[in-house]
Amino acid sequence: MKPLRYISLMLIFMLFSADISNAESRAAVIKKKPGASTAKIALVIGNCNYKDNPLSNPANDAALMSKVLTELGFKVTKKINATQKEMKKAIDDFGEEIIGAEVALFYFAGHGAQVNGNNYLLPIGADIKVENDIEYESIDAGRVIGKMDNAKAKFKLVVLDACRNNPFARSFRSDKRGLAVMNAPTGTLIAYATAPGSTAEDGTGSNNGVYTAELAKNIKKSGLK
Repeated sequence: MKPLRYISLMLIFMLFSADISNAESRAAVIKKKPGASTAKIALVIGNCNYKDNPLSNPANDAALMSKVLTELGFKVTKKINATQKEMKKAIDDFGEEIIGAEVALFYFAGHGAQVNGNNYLLPIGADIKVENDIEYESIDAGRVIGKMDNAKAKFKLVVLDACRNNPFARSFRSDKRGLAVMNAPTGTLIAYATAPGSTAEDGTGSNNGVYTAELAKNIKKSGLK
């Protein structure tokens, strides 16, 4: 991982915050429409209690990001050790909630895998025996991006700390590591914990993964509110 990755994300948060400040000033003059969305909304998911290859830090990472984002004025929904059904419901609800939002942010920490160029986020309880099972037992990251794009939020940020080793790799035909590059719609930034095709560290000797710890630290240093 490179410091530049963290700096880039910090700059994005700075831009978001500046824009939100302007939006909040306008809101003092322009009456908010009934049912209009909160300015900044985030869905944060951390999965660690996998039956095969459990992880140490995603729950802590999700808690840390939730705390930092709340301090930045985000309305945060946090899910820990979510099943596929729970993740789908949370993502669908998130897609509805962010309609008209200024900033929509999705964060996932846990296992991820790529198959045929598509990225999948692994829920708790996934029963994956062969490569074809992943489509039915996990969450296609494209589903998240599609929901966010359809909501027409002004700025959309997807943070995937999900490039750890695929626990089902031995049963897969493909030997692709990490996550694949995803095409981001206009107004969307996709941030990965490491370079495409590489794997990230879960973190050793710490309560948090390396990527999320550095991201949170740099956001805090920026002094954004």
